[in-house]
Amino acid sequence: MTSGRWSDRRLPPLGPTAVRGADEVLQIAHRGGNGGADDYRPEHLARIAAWGCHLVEVDVRVGAEGALVVHHDPQPPPAAPPAALVIRAARHAGLGVYLDIKDLTPATADDLAALLAAEDMSTRAILASADPTLLRLCATSAPRVPRSVLFRSVSQDPVALAREADAAFVHPCWEDQPRPDKLIDDPWLAAVRTHSLGVITWHEERPQVLAHLLRLRVDGICTDDPALLARLARTP
Repeated sequence: MTSGRWSDRRLPPLGPTAVRGADEVLQIAHRGGNGGADDYRPEHLARIAAWGCHLVEVDVRVGAEGALVVHHDPQPPPAAPPAALVIRAARHAGLGVYLDIKDLTPATADDLAALLAAEDMSTRAILASADPTLLRLCATSAPRVPRSVLFRSVSQDPVALAREADAAFVHPCWEDQPRPDKLIDDPWLAAVRTHSLGVITWHEERPQVLAHLLRLRVDGICTDDPALLARLARTP
């Protein structure tokens, strides 16, 4: 494949960045960003890219036949879409991918690295997981692709977890907290950035919380409402 078949839309930096403009905070469409329902249709991906979305979050796991498929839950159905098709659709829409890896083997980690390279997505991807072991597999197979470690506990030491996972980003999953944005304000955010780590946040749809996260200049924000996030990012 040649790059002429793909959108050449430029993305903000996909590595941890100490100083981002509001328009450089990565806008990540959680599971396609259609209100919580998986939506990776090409026309939908083109729509969210036009709004200003940068990445689409995709749940990836190993299917029954050993191939990589897109599905959130542990038992993917036979009709689960191949990861290759969704990644290719994202590339054609001018998006990057934030891959939430649910399970992986050494062989399928190599397959994933090869897939990203074949689709010209190695520089337009972040590999994420709640399992540090899976991220270390990714570090071996795709060492130049940034990695992000997910966690739920508000008492978790993010720096220690990032070191364990060999991750460049920490991703607190605090969407159930009443004001999770206040939990990551200083000193938490300052401590993380002192160790040159980036921050990508839970999926968030509350305007007040989104606005504060944009002011904090976290590296990325996941959301089920990419239109709202894009609108707030354009607000002075």
